[in-house]
Amino acid sequence: MQQWVIMATFYTIQEAHMAATYLSSHNIEGRIENENSNSILPVYGLSAAGIRLLVPVESAREAFDLLEKYLPNEGGSLFV
Repeated sequence: MQQWVIMATFYTIQEAHMAATYLSSHNIEGRIENENSNSILPVYGLSAAGIRLLVPVESAREAFDLLEKYLPNEGGSLFV
């Protein structure tokens, strides 16, 4: 069974999917959790709980390095 780690959190599902697609373009699988949590503030499309982007443990270092360059331009918070 593959283990996953939280790599970043986002306030919008669009930001989370863009980051996951960016990782995918570098052959890193990403999984999104809390995708439907934006129902808390649906008018704004925001998630109060945060939408989480997870990656496999074995890809975490490479994903961190990629997202560290990507997130300052696109939003989101990187887990350290």
